[in-house]
Amino acid sequence: MRYDGRDDYEEYYDDYDAYEEYEEPQPYFLTARDLIFFCLAFMTPTAATVLYGTAQPAAHGTLSGSYIVALVIALLTILSYRRLGRAFPEGGSVLTYVGYGIHFRAGYYAGWTALFFYIVAASSFFMIGADAAAALFDPIPRIFWLILIAAVSGIVVIFGQRLSALALTVIVLGVIGITAIYILVCFMSADKLADANAAAATAAADATGGEGGSFGLGPLMSGAALACLAFLGFDSVTTLSIDAANPKRDTGKAMAVACLCAAALFFFQAMASSAIIPDYTQLDPQSAVSGIALMAGGPTLHNMVSLATILSAFGVGIAATTAGSRMLRILREEFSPSGGEGAHGADGGSISSIFPQTGTSPINVVACLAAALVIALIMPEGASGLAFDLARFAGMICFMTVNASALIFFWFKRHDHVYVRSIIIPAAGFLFSLWSWINIDPSAFGIGVIFALVGVIIVAASFLYERLVLGIGPAPDKGGQ
Repeated sequence: MRYDGRDDYEEYYDDYDAYEEYEEPQPYFLTARDLIFFCLAFMTPTAATVLYGTAQPAAHGTLSGSYIVALVIALLTILSYRRLGRAFPEGGSVLTYVGYGIHFRAGYYAGWTALFFYIVAASSFFMIGADAAAALFDPIPRIFWLILIAAVSGIVVIFGQRLSALALTVIVLGVIGITAIYILVCFMSADKLADANAAAATAAADATGGEGGSFGLGPLMSGAALACLAFLGFDSVTTLSIDAANPKRDTGKAMAVACLCAAALFFFQAMASSAIIPDYTQLDPQSAVSGIALMAGGPTLHNMVSLATILSAFGVGIAATTAGSRMLRILREEFSPSGGEGAHGADGGSISSIFPQTGTSPINVVACLAAALVIALIMPEGASGLAFDLARFAGMICFMTVNASALIFFWFKRHDHVYVRSIIIPAAGFLFSLWSWINIDPSAFGIGVIFALVGVIIVAASFLYERLVLGIGPAPDKGGQ
């Protein structure tokens, strides 16, 4: 009989076979659909709901047209993001694009600004969602909902991209469905409320000595300056470029498709709302859409709109926390002399090994959530508008720097002397973003300047630390490659 030495080492071979059968968990690479839903979760229809009470009066009743102008502004910036994303598909978002396009120190500053935007955007929707939930479920205090929304958002992000993509898909479809119901009910109820609307319009005309509203380029552009806020967040998907299956193709496509879909929802939502209350002077800045929902569909539609607001808070929390934690990781890697460890590196130690799909350290996730939650807690109730303006302050800086980077990189470094794509488009995107930025409320602008100066101090401190303490010389310019 043949002797088989395996019998003497049966335990060893069993362990070896088990080792061969074990497979490392594979990272989940995001598809174009995942990226589109990620963008739509950030550009939630609830943003237009919150803005309506202030943006419609600013536009003198022409907010639907203002959304078209805001869409054009967003598409100009998307073209700059798309070209830079194809030139640098390795990821890094605004930090990489500005760093290669202008200067790597400018890239650090842009990354800091983007991180500030993600955190403030999350905190603003934490407040909006908590306010809606506290009103809908009256006995439960507001602080409970703030903590719950933040905690659930963090847990979903920590457990990985697959769960995050699934959660955002469900949330976005739910919010879009409720928004579609709101639009249909408003249009169907407009005829029933026609007599009351006519009486209100006549009373407003008598009180003001003329018509209740007037169309003009000035009001249209004023409304667009506020409407731009509803489109902020599409650029956050560029932080996930390295986790996409096909970043060169899918990232730009996701931003464009998401903006077009969001613009359609914003446009018809504004049209439907104005059909119920045509006189914009009668709108409550804080709860205009909630009041319209109550008029058009009663308590049922009102509660559905509140539910959409709560769902949106979870969606923005997940998307903003994902983008913020990725940007924080990129900033840490760029500031670290030893460099980073890759998109799926274990920069979080043993915790990241437990959650291999996270894509970044759970400590980064907790840090972003903690900052957003602290901002939401220290701000008084009803201050979500201030947080919105702070987000616009930071977001427009990102837009300006990306458009400037596209112009400098392609025209001066790549010598792509095609005027339309290398000068006109990025210059127009820069000027429109600058115009929206300078129209921010002065109080929010002042607070934003403080955070902007903090970013300057951080970048300057890192420069001095590298030169004086570490003795590291200037980094090579990769933009000309």
